Amino acid sequence: MLKETGEEGAAVRASGGEGRICAICDGLDAVMRLAGYIATLPAGLRRTDLSLAEALDHLRDNAGTRFERIVIAPRTDKDAAPRLVQAVLEAAARHTDSIVVLVPSGSRVRLAPVPGMQLLAGPPFMPIDPAPGTDLPPDAGPVAAGSRAAPAAGLSRLFGRRASGKDQPAPPPRPSLSAPPPAPRRVIAVQPFSGGSGATTLAVNLAAELAAMKPARNICLIDLNLQFGNVGTYLNLPADSRVLDAYRTIGGIDSDAFSNCLQRIRPNLAVFSAPREILPLDGIDGNDLRRLVMLARDMADLVILDLPHLVADWSGDAFAVSDCLFGVCSLDVRSAQNAAKLLDLLRSEKVTTGAPFYFLNRAPAKRSRAWKEEVAEFEKGLGVPFAEFLPDGGPEVTAACNAGAPLCDHAPKNPARTAIRALCEALHPTIGVPAGAPPRS
Repeated sequence: MLKETGEEGAAVRASGGEGRICAICDGLDAVMRLAGYIATLPAGLRRTDLSLAEALDHLRDNAGTRFERIVIAPRTDKDAAPRLVQAVLEAAARHTDSIVVLVPSGSRVRLAPVPGMQLLAGPPFMPIDPAPGTDLPPDAGPVAAGSRAAPAAGLSRLFGRRASGKDQPAPPPRPSLSAPPPAPRRVIAVQPFSGGSGATTLAVNLAAELAAMKPARNICLIDLNLQFGNVGTYLNLPADSRVLDAYRTIGGIDSDAFSNCLQRIRPNLAVFSAPREILPLDGIDGNDLRRLVMLARDMADLVILDLPHLVADWSGDAFAVSDCLFGVCSLDVRSAQNAAKLLDLLRSEKVTTGAPFYFLNRAPAKRSRAWKEEVAEFEKGLGVPFAEFLPDGGPEVTAACNAGAPLCDHAPKNPARTAIRALCEALHPTIGVPAGAPPRS
């Protein structure tokens, strides 16, 4: 599904190397700046990551190593080390014909040019001419004529600065899960945007809450992380060898074989857990995925898919068969960058998805102005506001997962459980029933 496209990718490929780049940065803001730039490069590049402090020794000790491009993101505040940056630039010129230096927009950067060097300010990154000298003044200085004001620290480094005043577009309305969908919801896909974002915890507790809310409604929860799925762990289920056998003969599995693989938590909640052994992500294809979902839909009113935080060949099919997609994020650069990359991929590949809803996990109880600004930058990158902010449940959530119990049983008064319960109450009226089946009471 991934493609190597764009002018940046072509430029890297044309520089005469073997798909290797070296990324050098200094400071948190520099990491964010670098992340925004790396996201524009093609997939599959081999990358060496160095801090500015170790870069000079590494380049000197590996004199024979060549890179297609060396990208340097120095800090430009009061702790900047201009002489070290200049020394790294001179050493880098002996390893590549293409050096990119990333600085914040509006910074007055004075560096002595070296062969192959390009100075970019952003994001979004635009070429600027280095002035002679070796000084890196602070960002807070006056902005050069014609340049853009420096964005605030944080996720704005990745998504760029928002327009201000009358040029600021009106934000889209916050999505509502309780709004009537075009058709009853039968399949929900839960997609994490980074590892550890809490998507599996959300999927498990959604299933448990919805099952408890209406005993007449049958729910099937499928763990599609074929390598390190944790749904069974979070529900204290034993490893089932029949699941592994089912994946090995997935093309011939029928409804009886599928039912034999299910483990029931409640009479109306069945789980198709991850295999007990690690399988390759391409161990199934899109047709296999659709068959699993079809079998689950035949016996359940609602199917919840717990997806891995990786994109497999069959991920597009999982999105396509879902009536809504729950994207689970953390408020960090990892989630922001991964969300932007995945959404760009879906658009470029024209993948059909169910209605998307994005959830920010582990929201603090007291929300500072800085936190709200970071959220606004994240929402700008997504192009839509978060549907829900899920509060940080603290150690009780971890304890519930370790105990193999949903929050409604282990910590019913936990704020995360309360929020998930409210989410299920909004979702509850929109869930449908199998085709041809009479409405359930």
